Amino acid sequence: MSYISTISLSGNTKGLQRVMERVGVFHENCWSDRGQKWRMGSRSWSGQLSRETKSGRRCICPATVIWNPAPKPHTSDEESKEHKRELLLRIHPSAFLETFTELLRLAKMETPQLSVHDLRYEVGSVEITGPASTETLMSILTPRHKRGEPKIKHAELFQGLHGVTNPASLPAQAILGFNVQDPRLRYPPKKAKSPSSEEEREEEEMKMLELLAAWPAEDNIQPYDIFDRDQRHKASCLPPQKLLQKRRSSTAPGVALKPVESDPSIPILLISGRSGPSRQAQGTWTLLAPWGCILPFWYSLVHYPLSSGGNPRFAGLNEAKQVAFERGLPFFPSDFLTTNAGVTWELEQRQLREKAWEKRPKSKRTEWDSLELGAGRKGEVGNGMSCDFEYLFSLHRRLRDPDSETSDAMDIDVENAAKSTGELESNPLSQLTPFDKSTFSKLVKSHQLDSAPASSVLTVRLSFLTRGVAKSCARIYRLPRKPILTPPSPNAEVPATDPSPLPSSSSALPSDLRDQWLRLLPQPTDTARSRLGKNGSAKIAKSTDLDTRKRLLAQELTAPPIPWPSAKANVADINGHPFVPDAQDLIGFVTSGSFSLSEGRGIAVGGIAVSKVLDDMREDRTQGALCIVRNAGESVGRIARWEII
Repeated sequence: MSYISTISLSGNTKGLQRVMERVGVFHENCWSDRGQKWRMGSRSWSGQLSRETKSGRRCICPATVIWNPAPKPHTSDEESKEHKRELLLRIHPSAFLETFTELLRLAKMETPQLSVHDLRYEVGSVEITGPASTETLMSILTPRHKRGEPKIKHAELFQGLHGVTNPASLPAQAILGFNVQDPRLRYPPKKAKSPSSEEEREEEEMKMLELLAAWPAEDNIQPYDIFDRDQRHKASCLPPQKLLQKRRSSTAPGVALKPVESDPSIPILLISGRSGPSRQAQGTWTLLAPWGCILPFWYSLVHYPLSSGGNPRFAGLNEAKQVAFERGLPFFPSDFLTTNAGVTWELEQRQLREKAWEKRPKSKRTEWDSLELGAGRKGEVGNGMSCDFEYLFSLHRRLRDPDSETSDAMDIDVENAAKSTGELESNPLSQLTPFDKSTFSKLVKSHQLDSAPASSVLTVRLSFLTRGVAKSCARIYRLPRKPILTPPSPNAEVPATDPSPLPSSSSALPSDLRDQWLRLLPQPTDTARSRLGKNGSAKIAKSTDLDTRKRLLAQELTAPPIPWPSAKANVADINGHPFVPDAQDLIGFVTSGSFSLSEGRGIAVGGIAVSKVLDDMREDRTQGALCIVRNAGESVGRIARWEII
């Protein structure tokens, strides 16, 4: 995870608070008494950064903010506000330039000015997740303190975490900062020792539970050395491997080397995180260390022999994306189309899909214009190789405003900066605005018929209720509208048959299309069929007399056979599957989807238009959350349920 970018922001506390509020850290819990532990430096904050634009606030990216503890406790708030503080921001590299430019602009507006530093090649990180993550870290991280000085409190807390199998059991976003030895001194790492008796195991577990309940991380907290540039530089000056081999030759085999005065101490930060709101969700550890020290930690991590057998498994970007997908969480930037980084990702993926489509022979290509959707409809809805939100919202490219371009551009990544400020701002996808869960819930509950903002998108998680797996660019439809019955006229003649409902659209779709989709919902087992006999006939009560039994039996024998199962609709067109709704019922697109191994069914993450689902949710929240997902280039849709992430 060393690709995660780090930015340092330092200055007076009051100025840092104003800058953080302008980039989206404006929740009242952050700056009230509830956020005191975060501002002290014993907790981290994770959330969305945003910036102000002409059309409102626009999201930048998810970020983690870490404060460096003050060197001494302040007796008053005035002293704390005047004291110089420092914080770290950890962001995705695709949004680094946008975030750095915004922070630099805001820092120049402060008096005195704040300092913004690029720490991309000074601070690295590794993310460890799984039940054995704590065990692995405790085996490769050996705390080190100077002689004559008391042990660091955070190092003692870390050494007391024996038996922790889930980092989520720690306080949310807890931070531990201390110095450790060079992991190469104890390479290869050895398996952790387990308690020899049941009494020792119970005693160790009790100590661990008491430690987690108390968690005195704020007691006598000191500034973290990883924030000091000199300390990071000294830690990066590690002795060469040849010198360590020479020292190891003078010791017995299997004995770890003892640190000497010339061996530098490595400052680290450990951040415990949670993958979701559930307490049962598996947590993660994030190890922050100087950039030059990441490789020694990495070698020790992947070669540690787990007590359960094997070694920790390496995971790259694809694996990290799969883990987020299995947990039902959006992955940045592919699932964040309301950010500039997400727009860039979508545009790049469109080009890759188009190139892959052009490489295929004509006989193997998907002909988008000749796709049969049933009921006389032909052709894909929108661009089949993209999440075509331009088609959904009828967006058009905006003209660039020459006055909005700043002349104070940075001399790094000039081409990327011009692309992000020019092409992205004029791209129609930049007009998409995010909509959070709380605001949508308030809008649904409101009795006033308020309309949603234009081009507002909800990030949702889709769960298939039957078969089916969604792919990227899949179309998401709402259920067809209920048929509108023709009101009877007092002057009209009485028809010979019942008036048929009007079709749901101008096409030849069946009038009962909504009911066809609702019949596909999984039904409980004790339904009407349980009231039938083994052969499908109705059960006869025991109290029925003989004449009635004979009459019922005669009716059953002379009646035509009942088809079982009942005949499916549209058998001649799409193999019995209901037709997908019209383009007017299109509500969004899937950004990532696959088969979930944790749930045993298909799930997906996508974006839907708020204006398309608001009325349905106000009318019926159960059926309003149902949708139909159809992969691009296919005719068959699958019913699913969406929930806001």
